[in-house]
Amino acid sequence: MSEKEKQQILVVDDDSEIRDAYRARLESSGYTVVEAVDGEDGITKAMNHIPDLIILDLMMPKINGLDVLDILKSTNATRQIPVVVVTALVHDDVRKRVIDSGAAAYLTKFEYRPSRVVEACKYILNNLDME
Repeated sequence: MSEKEKQQILVVDDDSEIRDAYRARLESSGYTVVEAVDGEDGITKAMNHIPDLIILDLMMPKINGLDVLDILKSTNATRQIPVVVVTALVHDDVRKRVIDSGAAAYLTKFEYRPSRVVEACKYILNNLDME
């Protein structure tokens, strides 16, 4: 089994169609996918599974993505996991807050289709392997 096949990506998004699209693209690229339906579920699954990367939406019920990001980045067990924020929010102040909070990337759903999000994830994971 190659190293890429072992890599696990957690997709945290309340929209099941978006989760399904990411799952299909990621699994066809050889990744294992874990899904979370809201921010609270995302934190729990991140702590339990310690994925190699997290794809995180911002606008979700229970705990919004900004708070999830802050919790993940302030917790020893999850601090080093790269987080790719994919959101419909296109405000510069939100982008700045996301990057300042430690996200590896900020992508908008309007500009980045699932295939491009997967490309960004591959790039981030490949660069981590080089460190």
